Amino acid sequence: QFDLKISQGTLCNFNREAFEKLEDFELNIIQGLKDEEVLNADETGIKIDANLAWAHVLCTPRLTFIYPHEKRGKDAMVEMGIIPKYTGILIHDHWKPYLGYDCKHGLCNAHHLRELQWVIDFKSQKWATSMKKFLNKLNDEVDEYGGVLPVEIQKRRIKRYQEIIKLANPE
Repeated sequence: QFDLKISQGTLCNFNREAFEKLEDFELNIIQGLKDEEVLNADETGIKIDANLAWAHVLCTPRLTFIYPHEKRGKDAMVEMGIIPKYTGILIHDHWKPYLGYDCKHGLCNAHHLRELQWVIDFKSQKWATSMKKFLNKLNDEVDEYGGVLPVEIQKRRIKRYQEIIKLANPE
């Protein structure tokens, strides 16, 4: 930007210094994520040196950790060092490697909604429209109650959920 000549060695030194100064910050984020009651996990394809790699993301509303790795699966999760030691509720897309860890599991509604939209668009199944509307409304309702529905409302919503599932799989 200023037409300054900077050597590759200087850039390398800048990177090393930034890494060293941020090391404690990174360790605090990692520990913070391990201590969270609920942790969201996902991964997405990225390019590193023109090669396909993966950005593994672990986050909460206040913390985010992005870990680039050449592989998508368990090797990356082990190297990242958070999920194998996590004991809370891991929210994810039901991808098999996540299920191999000894924590509680929750499935991501954003993934459910995308899959339901596919069923609506390509299979024209009415139950999927009902389920999508139900999940969106339920999400709004949970937000209105501050994150947890009262038990009586939970029971009614579970009953409605089961009714919609029966529409998808009539016996």
